[in-house]
Amino acid sequence: MLALKDLLSRSMKRSGIGRQLEANQVLNGAVTVIEGFLSGIVKEPVYCRGEYFKQGTVFVTVPSGMMAQELRFKEEMLLQQVNAKLGDVIVKRMHVFVGTVEPKPKKL
Repeated sequence: MLALKDLLSRSMKRSGIGRQLEANQVLNGAVTVIEGFLSGIVKEPVYCRGEYFKQGTVFVTVPSGMMAQELRFKEEMLLQQVNAKLGDVIVKRMHVFVGTVEPKPKKL
């Protein structure tokens, strides 16, 4: 007889949800590190949006070209921090877009 966690793990793999959950965790970790880094530079809260994670590359939108350029300069350091946060070498590259980023809604 299978344990409940094994049954859940097996059904998640079959449905493809496991990959989506992993990608979401990677995006959340990357966004947290990037927002912390950028907020430290400009001395005020900065928000960015994780677009998607595919084949080891994180795609992120930031609010200005200056921030995108700074992320490109510090990409190696940020990737090390993201991978340390995730506990494994998962993210190999970062692709940064410039666009409109809305502040995150406050949790109740």
